Amino acid sequence: MPGKLKAIALCIACLALSACLNLGDGTPTVAVVDVERVLREAKAADSARSHVAEAQKQLKTGWDQLQKTWENAPKEQREKALAEGLQALNRQMAIEEAAARNVVLAMLREEAHHWRKEHGAQIVVPLQGLLDADAAVDITSSVIRAMDARKANFAALPRVEIKNPAGEAEGASPSANSQAKPAKR
Repeated sequence: MPGKLKAIALCIACLALSACLNLGDGTPTVAVVDVERVLREAKAADSARSHVAEAQKQLKTGWDQLQKTWENAPKEQREKALAEGLQALNRQMAIEEAAARNVVLAMLREEAHHWRKEHGAQIVVPLQGLLDADAAVDITSSVIRAMDARKANFAALPRVEIKNPAGEAEGASPSANSQAKPAKR
């Protein structure tokens, strides 16, 4: 008799779980999105990569300009200026990469939210956090199509301002006490 009760309890649990995963019309109440696929395939992700590449060009130009500006300065001063400048430019590059990724992830969250509301789902989770999911609950393609219908908006590209050894700003345009910093946008 206990075996029959376990089997009945298991059947009830399976029915309850199936009710949680699908509405009567087959629409999942739980959906998954392959975030890695979105970051590979969505147009917004391509735009983010292009934006980051442009930011990197700007910062590389600033680095080249910094080296040229300080090439004739005394060695100790030059090394300090280049080290500070490189740190500032690397920090700015990390900021640019994170900001671009955040734009794409915000679009992903918005489109997952819209899909969930439109389809009466209760939850959308990233596929990466699951051990397994049925293909029927994967809404990645729908989310990518919705994201592709929109334009990603990124912050303005960074500008670099170099202070020469005399402390005067020159060239492309970040400045302050450091020798090379991204400027305010």
